[in-house]
Amino acid sequence: MSGQRLPATLLLYWDYDGEIGGERSLSGTQGAGELGFSGTARILDLLDERNLVGTFACVGYLALEGPLPYHARAQVSEIHTRGHEVASHAWTHEYLPALPARALREVLSRSKQALEDAIGAQVVSFVPPWNAPHRFFSRLSLGLGQFRRAWRQPTDLPALCRALRETGYRTCRVAYEPLPFALWRRLTGRDRLSRPLAPVGIEGVRCFRCTGAGGFDEEPRRVLERAASQGGLAVTWAHPHSLHNGSPQDERYLVPFLDRARELRDEGNLVVTVPSKLAAGGPAGDTLP
Repeated sequence: MSGQRLPATLLLYWDYDGEIGGERSLSGTQGAGELGFSGTARILDLLDERNLVGTFACVGYLALEGPLPYHARAQVSEIHTRGHEVASHAWTHEYLPALPARALREVLSRSKQALEDAIGAQVVSFVPPWNAPHRFFSRLSLGLGQFRRAWRQPTDLPALCRALRETGYRTCRVAYEPLPFALWRRLTGRDRLSRPLAPVGIEGVRCFRCTGAGGFDEEPRRVLERAASQGGLAVTWAHPHSLHNGSPQDERYLVPFLDRARELRDEGNLVVTVPSKLAAGGPAGDTLP
């Protein structure tokens, strides 16, 4: 299919922070380990009931031997054996923009090795904690917003992707915002990135841009419908520990979203896949192998 535009495609991500990631979160989430474990078990069942595949980005620390709430090695392995993709979500949910190159490579390698030991297969996909870094000067993304301190810190998005390539990763979920889009959003209150977006190649890594905020409510549904009708890639994400917290990541939004994705898939209007299957796209970043 080289040279053809990307057909309607959906990537479903869950960021599995574990207890250690919850403790490092902005809100200092307590109980994320137990909630993440039970949430992941439920999500796996929901996906399997619909014959859909998802990607679970796990902190590497989760894959070590040991008890809950900090470790869930058997469940990480189960994700893989049930046909879903295990990606890395760093080692202990580190804030990557603050890391110099050597420390960054150590985090990436350590997480990759722990996850691969748990599942007995290669881990080639990555999801950065907090979707950071956002700074990407060549695309006019200045890293503004919540993480303004990133302006002075060593790791921008190209640096992350170089380190990913050097440590054996092939894909990354990203969330940069070009300055014209950021200004548009601030002036109008509307998000121009809430639409299907083509994959991009950054430093030899195949990158998939988030097509909206986390969850499965009206905004992601609109992106899904637009992808099905016009083509392109919809990228949704959530956290297993948020499956029953009343947010847009809640099961009451997830179930109808999955039902609609299955319906579109069964009609032949949507491909639901995992990032490793899209890793070998063309140089322009908008084709499939």
